[in-house]
Amino acid sequence: MPKTKQTRGRAKQRRPEADRPEAETAERDHSTQSSISSVDVIPETQQDPLESQRQPSSEDEATRQPKKRVRVSKKEIPEYRWKEEVELRLAELVKENPQLYDKKQKEWLNVAAKNSRWDRVGEQLEPPATGPQCKKHYENMRTRVGKIMKKGKKSGAGQPQRSARDDQIMETWSFLTQHIVQGETVPSEQFAVPESAAVKISDDDDDEMRSTGSQSQASTTTGKGKGKGKPSRPPTTETATTTADTGVTQSDLSDAVKQVRIPMSTCRLYSSLIHCS
Repeated sequence: MPKTKQTRGRAKQRRPEADRPEAETAERDHSTQSSISSVDVIPETQQDPLESQRQPSSEDEATRQPKKRVRVSKKEIPEYRWKEEVELRLAELVKENPQLYDKKQKEWLNVAAKNSRWDRVGEQLEPPATGPQCKKHYENMRTRVGKIMKKGKKSGAGQPQRSARDDQIMETWSFLTQHIVQGETVPSEQFAVPESAAVKISDDDDDEMRSTGSQSQASTTTGKGKGKGKPSRPPTTETATTTADTGVTQSDLSDAVKQVRIPMSTCRLYSSLIHCS
């Protein structure tokens, strides 16, 4: 009986020893996991600053790129019904903002500031309009004022009369006349040629024709050969008379020589032979 009790006690003592290795392995696993996590996991604050500079985020790239200016075509702008009272209100608002029509203002080249002003002008209309709609109508009226001013500078009986619409536009947008630059017109009277000058020109032309005619006659009389041409001698009474043997005059010989284009040296030789005979 006592032997059996001892064996049971030993068995009871061995049970906790068998359980101890499991606790030790669990502690080891926990320590290894903590060491791995401490080694592998690196906080973002400890990253290399050079790598962060080399790899900028997409947001930074978007902010650094310059914004492209998008120009809206006039055809894409929706139509707005401009009544007389609305147009008067638009002209008043534009006149209060000289940055929209005066090129001497500082904000004239600032497109973004001008567009925002156009938007504010459109919001004050009734019914409200967009900034591009207001700008489009203003540019059309400015062009119309320039054309009316150009027509008014024309002189003569063919000058067209203003219509009622033209008078209304000039009355509404009269402040734009000081900011529209046009070239000076020259009257047609300055380009007219007086009669005395025309007569003088015709006389000069006649003199030129006469001089050219005399030069052409002189060129035909001069001979062709080396050096300067020599004038041909007029025929004498002796050479002009017919000979008894040949019956050929000197003038006939000169005409024949011109047709055949014989040199002057041979012509003189031939004429001397005929004269001697």
